Amino acid sequence: MSLRCWMETASLNIRTSNESLTRVGYGVSLEEGDSCVMDNISFGAGQYSATLWEGSSAEVTVTPDDRVRVKSLKPGNSYYKLTDWRGTSVLLEVYSCASYTLTSDFLSIDSERDQVTHIALKYGEGGWKLLANAYDERFIDLLAVHTMGNVKENCDSLQINAAKNAVAGKTDIVLIDKAGNVAVIHLWIR
Repeated sequence: MSLRCWMETASLNIRTSNESLTRVGYGVSLEEGDSCVMDNISFGAGQYSATLWEGSSAEVTVTPDDRVRVKSLKPGNSYYKLTDWRGTSVLLEVYSCASYTLTSDFLSIDSERDQVTHIALKYGEGGWKLLANAYDERFIDLLAVHTMGNVKENCDSLQINAAKNAVAGKTDIVLIDKAGNVAVIHLWIR
């Protein structure tokens, strides 16, 4: 007596460009203490849940109608995983920004690692620029002057993204405006 086994397999590949099936990431930037509701979450099949992946600077919840509610608790960055009912997930990055105002030629600020800070540059004549090699790159991932970047204060702004793996310590950021005024931002990474 002999036994014969037959094993049949089949596979099916479906390719689609439907936007609801495309994985994307989301990000939101809030000032400390602010909150918002994100109506633009549109990946996957709905019935979302939010799971904290890293950080403690923000709180994220999902409403029954699949809107994502974000509240900034303190300066820093938080990372959440948004998952639909099928298990498809995307990253939600929440930047809880610290805000300061430069009103003289010197400002000293504290920052955590992996934190975004905005500084309204109210001092001087505007047209601010960074002096070359004016800071220690071990502490900062991104440093950018935005011309008229602070709409509320009607002035230039400086954005500092502290490095996620920055060492604790300090660095000075040196700026010069169109009239030749020099300002120093003393940044402490805690």
